[in-house]
Amino acid sequence: MINTSGNNNDYFQIKVDNNKKKNINSVEIFLKNIYSYYYKHGYWNIIIEQIVDIVGLIFTLIFSIIIFMFLDWGNILKCSMKKQQCNNIINNETWKLNGFYMAFVSTYIAIISLILIGNLYKFYNSIKKFNQVNKFYRDILKLKDDELNCTDWKYIVERLVKNQLYFNNEINLNASKILNLIMRKENYLIALIESDIFPLKIGNNIILTKMMEWIIYNSIINTVCDINFFSGTNNSRKIENILSKRFKLTGVLCLIISPFLLIFMFIYIILIYGNKYHTKSSESYRQWNKYALCKFREYNELPHLFEERISRSIKYSHNYILSFNTSYSSRILQLISFMVSAMLVTILTLGFLNEDLMTVHLGNRALAWYAIFLGIILTVVKLFDFDVYISKPKSMIIGRIKEFTRYVPESWEENPKSYNTHKEFITWFQPTIIIYIIELLSVIILPILLLLKYKNFV
Repeated sequence: MINTSGNNNDYFQIKVDNNKKKNINSVEIFLKNIYSYYYKHGYWNIIIEQIVDIVGLIFTLIFSIIIFMFLDWGNILKCSMKKQQCNNIINNETWKLNGFYMAFVSTYIAIISLILIGNLYKFYNSIKKFNQVNKFYRDILKLKDDELNCTDWKYIVERLVKNQLYFNNEINLNASKILNLIMRKENYLIALIESDIFPLKIGNNIILTKMMEWIIYNSIINTVCDINFFSGTNNSRKIENILSKRFKLTGVLCLIISPFLLIFMFIYIILIYGNKYHTKSSESYRQWNKYALCKFREYNELPHLFEERISRSIKYSHNYILSFNTSYSSRILQLISFMVSAMLVTILTLGFLNEDLMTVHLGNRALAWYAIFLGIILTVVKLFDFDVYISKPKSMIIGRIKEFTRYVPESWEENPKSYNTHKEFITWFQPTIIIYIIELLSVIILPILLLLKYKNFV
């Protein structure tokens, strides 16, 4: 039997050199780490990725502290360059802020700081964990990090099977067992979504966000996958009560932190979307949402293979939406985009030549305000797919999409020309900004659902 709980002293070992052995308390966890190391292309890629995430978290926290505590919003909203009142927008007397406001901001800082500390602790563990994996790759599998990009995962699996004598455990590893262990929890999620067991519908909308995924994993899947939990609990009523309590506890915790998490996510998403907005490809403005991705994913399909397959469907998904565009609507949107871009470029050029021109007023507003307003209009216009009109048969496009997703609802194949099909399609293949907005709304909605609806799911 395999001990995957990590609570037993029956460890398996890997030999890292002739004189030294490391104890690993879970075959499943170690194999997941082996795959993560391959998937993220080696030790330094993993470490640098986590450092970047932590620095981004710290920057967002500091940025939000400056916004909430060191900017005088009263003066910012009332100031006028005509009256020379825009010099005192920095608040140097933060201790004089309203008591309730300071308590709210302090709680916000404390909660985000705890999240930051959690990420730092995770980073510390990653250094130790992946340093061990690095030794395993180097000394046992005989692979260096710079070789991973040109190495097929099947080769690594073959090496694992060949070198399983280093695993001091009653297990006969083969390719199928390795894949099952790595994908065990992901397979539960796929099963929950595919069978529609978990209630994701709110009205006519299906909500599956990162926060919802986190709740499903921590409240359901981690419990289901805990072998010791079920081996010592035969009473289904007891299991039901434990799961129900987890939903309630998670709901209460999320409800408490939701206002603060909402503010942080709002600032973070603005910064991220502002960066992604500059991507040249129009196809980057839409992507499959999490529900669609779970529907498309096959059991035991590793992330790198799934992402490669789905990425090929993006072009045809974009084309399917464009095939519903009428030529006149595309031309109108192109005209609006052209005029707005021309005005925006003109204002920005004037500002580049002479920055004082940005304070010149047209009507009641300065040129800088018009530049921001035009930028917002251009962003909104770009949400609509107006690049070209696709005249290819819709049935052919849906066929090409299915070739890569390997699943589409039957109604899409039967009625690809129907506007109902188009309507459902765009709820799966959504603008990135809409996905971000749904993520924000879920921070408020999900705690309420956990306390009122999902507690009865078990």
